[in-house]
Amino acid sequence: MADGNGLYVADQQAGTAGTPESGGGILTVPTTGTPTFLPGTAGRAPHGLDVVKQGGSHVIYFTGTDPANGAVGLFKVPAAGGTVTTVAEGAPFVAPDSVVVDTKGVAYVSDQGTGVGQGEVFSVNGGKVTPVLTGQTLGSPAGVTLVGDEGTLLVSSIDVTSRSDEVLFLDLATGKTAAATKALGANKNSSGGLHRALNAPILAWCDVSRSGKFYRIKP
Repeated sequence: MADGNGLYVADQQAGTAGTPESGGGILTVPTTGTPTFLPGTAGRAPHGLDVVKQGGSHVIYFTGTDPANGAVGLFKVPAAGGTVTTVAEGAPFVAPDSVVVDTKGVAYVSDQGTGVGQGEVFSVNGGKVTPVLTGQTLGSPAGVTLVGDEGTLLVSSIDVTSRSDEVLFLDLATGKTAAATKALGANKNSSGGLHRALNAPILAWCDVSRSGKFYRIKP
């Protein structure tokens, strides 16, 4: 959270059966007190989120499902909750999960696609969805974040041959990639989330195996 007193958590299956919340929602988890659903997000099965400041206020971008038509896509909601706005939904999204948004409002969304080797990362700008990375085996859930001058996108991934966990560095200007495997490469088939802190240049990656660990990533 912007005030540092808690977390926003994308929970796909929270809630009691038979209630609107049974389709998941964004939970606000305070450092003290009881987690609650962020107003407006119940039933949207969110997979990933990013908190950004736009127009003087904090906004949450999240991937999930539109309960009105069942379409998957990218949405946004005020950090205090309220009306959910559709940023983009439907094709070419198949199974969107993680998202990061740059200071210009361009979002980058990882998508698991239809299976192994079919993962993609899309940019979403002005409602237009464009692939920037294709043919990947992404972490599950994948993670995406931006570093430096926002010209480099980091993507949680798995090497197609060795099955070792890795973080891909994608140069958005050239499309060239390089893989970081130090420490992470000892883990197999367990690449997980990758996220940046809201107000600090701190990156964290997790191994989602049963005995998984968290790692701090230094770009």
